[in-house]
Amino acid sequence: MVELARKNGYATTQDMFLLAMSSMATPVRAGNGDVRAILIIAGPMSRLTEERMKELVPALMSTATELSDANGVSPVLKQVTHGAGHATAVAR
Repeated sequence: MVELARKNGYATTQDMFLLAMSSMATPVRAGNGDVRAILIIAGPMSRLTEERMKELVPALMSTATELSDANGVSPVLKQVTHGAGHATAVAR
């Protein structure tokens, strides 16, 4: 699972940590390559199916890239990624 995540640049789970839940995640990196945050999409397996997760990969990866690029610029992202706590976003 870890090797596949490294190869793909993201990881997915289904029914692993919570019953009937799916998730996918990718790192948000600093300019030096260090992981500063993790971008996660999660939802019920009935809506976040394996097929739907495949459809969302481009959006997940491009958003993580945008956040990585903004890491050196955005004061909000700097605050979140430099030990001031963690952020949680919910998409509906």
